[in-house]
Amino acid sequence: MSREVPIYALQYLIVSFGGMYTFDKDAEGITHMIVDRPTDKKSLKKELVQPQWVIDSVNNVMMLPTQKYFPGIPPPPHMSPFIDDKKEGYVPERQREINQLKGIEDDDEPMQEDDSEEEDEVKEEPQPEKAGESEDEDEDDS
Repeated sequence: MSREVPIYALQYLIVSFGGMYTFDKDAEGITHMIVDRPTDKKSLKKELVQPQWVIDSVNNVMMLPTQKYFPGIPPPPHMSPFIDDKKEGYVPERQREINQLKGIEDDDEPMQEDDSEEEDEVKEEPQPEKAGESEDEDEDDS
């Protein structure tokens, strides 16, 4: 991997989620190899993935399928774990794919924001009284 890839952050994430990180590509038990440059090599024993696969898998708390993360092809859009799609009113296509993998059903209906809690109310601000006018004077005129 090149120096642009945050190796220590990847190591930390992999080990934190129960994986093993090694620089020995022939070590036993290795199932995935992180490659950040295009390659023609295909490993029968190891899945070749881009570094983004690790981040996306951690964000979704599951190992995502690797086909879209093969080195040399543009990876899928990164989905932030900090966005509430229902609140935003839009679920990106990639998030729908991930939800399907997780077994989460998407509503086919267009999403609408829930206005029940936060309604935009128009409040009239009290107008300053003009000099010489008051509520008492208005009552005396009648």
